[in-house]
Amino acid sequence: MTDGTAKGLMQDENGSKSRLAANTYKGILLTTLSAVLFGVTPVLTSLTYSLGGTPETVTFFRNLFAIPALFLPLYLKKIPLSLPWPVLRDIALYGIIGGGITTLLLYMSYPYVGIGAATTLHFLYPVFVCLICRIFFKERLSLRKIMVLLIAGAGMLCFFDLKAASQITGLVIAGVSGLTYAIYMVAMEKKRLDQRNSWMVTFYMAISVSIFMLLYNIPTGKIVLLLPLKAYLYMVTLAILASFLAVLLLQLGIKYLGASTAAILCLFEPITSMICGGLFLQETITIEKIIGCILIFSAVVLLATNKSSSISIPHGTCS
Repeated sequence: MTDGTAKGLMQDENGSKSRLAANTYKGILLTTLSAVLFGVTPVLTSLTYSLGGTPETVTFFRNLFAIPALFLPLYLKKIPLSLPWPVLRDIALYGIIGGGITTLLLYMSYPYVGIGAATTLHFLYPVFVCLICRIFFKERLSLRKIMVLLIAGAGMLCFFDLKAASQITGLVIAGVSGLTYAIYMVAMEKKRLDQRNSWMVTFYMAISVSIFMLLYNIPTGKIVLLLPLKAYLYMVTLAILASFLAVLLLQLGIKYLGASTAAILCLFEPITSMICGGLFLQETITIEKIIGCILIFSAVVLLATNKSSSISIPHGTCS
């Protein structure tokens, strides 16, 4: 090998390392920004409540306003919208569970416990995924996963105040939102819906949830249609940030980092919600809540760094 050839190979290797490092930094920035956007949007939900909105109202309009935003990339990329009926049926069913029922439960918990605690407890969903895979699909629980379950359980207990019945109600609702989201995630993997174009899946999910919420409103009448203009601006912003921009940034982050690393950085979402709740909504942040957050985050990190884990990154969280 000549000196010139060796020098050329060395330059190519150095160039590859530089590109890899640049892509890693880019992925960290994009994923973190996505998590921060997801973490900020609950503030918009709470502000909408102060103007007369309800959890049902925000869930409906967030999905309705997201439909044109999600259609845009599909149109620009000329992606055909036709799908077989069984696939559309599965997207609608599990989309309603993951994007409708889950979001509604999470939004319902905000007035009880605040956006920070609710988002943190919602992030128990990877733990519920492990339990579902163990109970229904007989997947083996490793020692690491057993430790994760114990740590997450201890973290959840830090949020409970037996003297405040209403707070317990909110914590239970937030925890159940994590369970329903876990059901959605397992279904996405088992039905191979996560292999489909994510824009198309999210687009049809938004349509399905919008229709579901209208049907839900017939017996309940919980969707408020007449609201101040500011409330609609909040919900439009929420739809664009959470259902479009944050999802796009997350997908790009996964492309550069991989799902496991991106999953860890997604923990900036509940951290951001906790900080925003304290800054903008005057929510109380106690030592017990901080300890609970640390324990739950530790459990999720243990799962995300486990090579045998079945945890995957969803198309976007529900915050």
